[in-house]
Amino acid sequence: MTVQNSPGHPDNYGHVVTHAGMNLDERLREFKLFESDDQKFWEDVIGGKVPEPPAEVKSGEARMKLSEGVVVNYEIVDSLIEEQFTSAEQEDIIKEVRENLERLGLDPDQADAIVLARSTEQKTSRAAQPYQKLPIREWEMRRKGLNDEVNRAANLLANRLGINRAGRWRGPG
Repeated sequence: MTVQNSPGHPDNYGHVVTHAGMNLDERLREFKLFESDDQKFWEDVIGGKVPEPPAEVKSGEARMKLSEGVVVNYEIVDSLIEEQFTSAEQEDIIKEVRENLERLGLDPDQADAIVLARSTEQKTSRAAQPYQKLPIREWEMRRKGLNDEVNRAANLLANRLGINRAGRWRGPG
């Protein structure tokens, strides 16, 4: 048990046991290199250094994306797989079958497959039924999502073109 805020207390002492094959000098050198790289990185960040853009962006080969990658938050499970593990009793049966197979001159490695084939068959069971979807709610959510996507795309385009979206364009006249 350690004693908080008392580094000199005897309960806070420990021993590190190591051996020559751990290459501690090499690990220390790697740690120092990592530490200096880390320190340089944070000095650059604090100093306001702008990171270099990726090579494909510099060459003009990168394509601008209108939307972000898909992220799945709430997956719906439609079935579950149940597996049994071997019990002590099954282990005894496997051992006995292995010995019998060996005596008969057959492959004793098949004992596991023989015994477990009957007892550990995968069983699938239905998961809980999904909740009822109301068509009007689904339509409203899709409409809102489409509206959000259109507004985001319009803002993105306006920003890239340097256009202010505060007012409305009324056309010529």
